[in-house]
Amino acid sequence: MSHEPRADDESTADQPRPATTAACFDLLGRWERRFVLVYLSRAAEPVTLDRLADALAATDDGLTVEDARLQLYHLHLPKLAAAGVVVYDRTAETVVVSAASSEPGATASRVAVAVSELRARSESHG
Repeated sequence: MSHEPRADDESTADQPRPATTAACFDLLGRWERRFVLVYLSRAAEPVTLDRLADALAATDDGLTVEDARLQLYHLHLPKLAAAGVVVYDRTAETVVVSAASSEPGATASRVAVAVSELRARSESHG
């Protein structure tokens, strides 16, 4: 019987895995994360968590600034940072889009392409 390495095997646990299409869809599956990536891609410098929360809350009447801040802090920014798409400094409470990886199949590279497409669509629609 052959042994296929699994993600939780010690032999592969420390090796970076290429992003799958499903992982990219999961990362971009929430509108909040798509918003964050487009917003950050337009920023010339790191964005504060408060500024990002204000902008996010302004896009949804049912979302308070405090709720937006909590979601960003505990859910969306850590997930984007873990994928290597943003650099999130929890101490300074700033976030910036990371340089896209040049490694083929990397999450950051695939998401960078998706962000470029989202940005182009949003600019063409007003």
